[in-house]
Amino acid sequence: IKNRWNTLDEQLRKESLINENQLSELITKYKKEAHNNLQKLRKRQKFAVYFGSAIIFLFAIILGVIIPQFISDAEIQKKGYILCSFFCVTLIVGLWWDLKTYKWINNTRIDEMPILTVIERINKYKTWINIEVIGISIWTIVFTVLYYFWVMEFHHYPPAFQIVFIIALIIINFTIIYFIFKKLIYHHLRSIRNNLDALKEIKKR
Repeated sequence: IKNRWNTLDEQLRKESLINENQLSELITKYKKEAHNNLQKLRKRQKFAVYFGSAIIFLFAIILGVIIPQFISDAEIQKKGYILCSFFCVTLIVGLWWDLKTYKWINNTRIDEMPILTVIERINKYKTWINIEVIGISIWTIVFTVLYYFWVMEFHHYPPAFQIVFIIALIIINFTIIYFIFKKLIYHHLRSIRNNLDALKEIKKR
């Protein structure tokens, strides 16, 4: 009986060791996958900051050099200044927002923070991204109305044509926005959240 008990005890210890190793491998796997997706988000946010800065610089050149040098018509100049100013102001706001979200996601450390803290930070980041999508959508509508109705003077066209054209343009813009954010942001956020949820469940054991 004593020998059987020792054998059973040894078997239980081996199974416990195997389970601990399996859990350790799962934790490593989930952390690695979450870290990789988080790193991709960091790179995309960093690119957005640099890209936004370059576009602001470009429109500053258009405002300060190209419009006064190459456009002589006063009415076209006026429209050009207002349209480029609209771009610059909204891009500066967008750049501030991208810097804010980049710093937040860059300071989110899976290996250094408690899982619940990381989940809270990821949820807040997702909320900010939702706000960004809404903001870009509103910007698209305002730009469409400003450019096509004021600059291009679409109000002179038949009402039916205006309605169909604007609706089609807005649908195309919204579709592009949806697929860009779904592919570049939401896909990675969903993967990160799934891995973090799995880590949270493991920690409960």
